[in-house]
Amino acid sequence: MRLVRFALPVSLAFFLVACGSTSAVKLSPKLAVKAPETIEFKFQDERSAENRSTRVDEDVTGVNKYFGDDTLSPDAPTLFKAWLHNNMAAEIKGRQVTLNEFVVNIYDPAVTLSEPGLAAAGGGVFAALFIRGIESARSDKIVYVRIKGKVDHEAFSVVGTNKYQGRVSDENVQTTLVETLDKAVTDVRRAAAVK
Repeated sequence: MRLVRFALPVSLAFFLVACGSTSAVKLSPKLAVKAPETIEFKFQDERSAENRSTRVDEDVTGVNKYFGDDTLSPDAPTLFKAWLHNNMAAEIKGRQVTLNEFVVNIYDPAVTLSEPGLAAAGGGVFAALFIRGIESARSDKIVYVRIKGKVDHEAFSVVGTNKYQGRVSDENVQTTLVETLDKAVTDVRRAAAVK
């Protein structure tokens, strides 16, 4: 009986913390792009090793999860190349497109607990987990995508952001990614017009 009294609050606390946490996102084929077998423009991936890697940076302000090529499917260069090929291949035919940055990031702000609130909830580890789970589920997470590069020697750069309350889903990330890729096509078109 004692175990049941202990297990139920612990299970509930962990469930609430998980509900507010940012999910691990692996982009699905919903983006419906395939790597073109041949492209009519030259493409070079010059992103840093850090930009290609999945990582989590955590500090007192919150957690930043960066999605690298291993957690994006298709990976960033394939996705970007296919997006350009499908939307503007003729406009950049024979041109050099260089990808310098492709950042997909979810920011999950830190949740703070007030001493009076914690004391009112009975204090202790379980109360802290319970309150942290509720507050995290109510907090806004930010999905941030940045794409930078150049067409020949003319730079392009776009950013897309969206806020989501509670858990961030694959669809939330994909929505922000598609919006940013569409912005990138517009800015690449502008850069390609400069000769």
